[in-house]
Amino acid sequence: MPDSYHQAVDGLEIGPNVGSCGAAAFSRQRVIVPDVMQHANWSAYLELAERAEIRACWSEPIALTGEVLGTFAMYYREPHAPTAFELKVIESATQLAGIAIDHQRTKQAILDLNRSVEQRGARRTEQLTLANRELERSNDEQRQFAYVASQDLQEPLRAITSFGKLLKRDYLGRLDARADEWLDIIVDGSRRMHDLIEDLLG
Repeated sequence: MPDSYHQAVDGLEIGPNVGSCGAAAFSRQRVIVPDVMQHANWSAYLELAERAEIRACWSEPIALTGEVLGTFAMYYREPHAPTAFELKVIESATQLAGIAIDHQRTKQAILDLNRSVEQRGARRTEQLTLANRELERSNDEQRQFAYVASQDLQEPLRAITSFGKLLKRDYLGRLDARADEWLDIIVDGSRRMHDLIEDLLG
């Protein structure tokens, strides 16, 4: 078929009197026109048929699960009615065309699904990357805070530890048993506080 024919019929709405293919798609039944010059379906398209040298056209709807996907057509340069064998050929060709179209649609659906999954995966990866960056920033802030806080705590703790040790060295056994116990508590508590701060920095 010449390109001019394809361009002329591209986008035509289907209907009961729209050539052979438009009528077949509309009625969902085979339409056989042995002579387009003598058939009402082609009256609006006679000039187009003459330019394309079409004299006969048989069209079979390509349908899967009730949906018409298109039509399969046979064109002739002379008036021609189909034989039983030719009808079998067009039926088989139509079925193959339907399978091919369905296969392509399924393949495209899988490609679209894969693309969608990849896009969702990419968005999720981006979200996780941003969340990880935010977590790292938060952890850095916490580390900085812990470092500053531990430095601020170290100075008074050193004083408590030093004076506690001095008191224990100079007054252990010179006061009553309760004072000795308190001195031990002060020294032991300051040591444990020092260990906690070191753990916080570590």
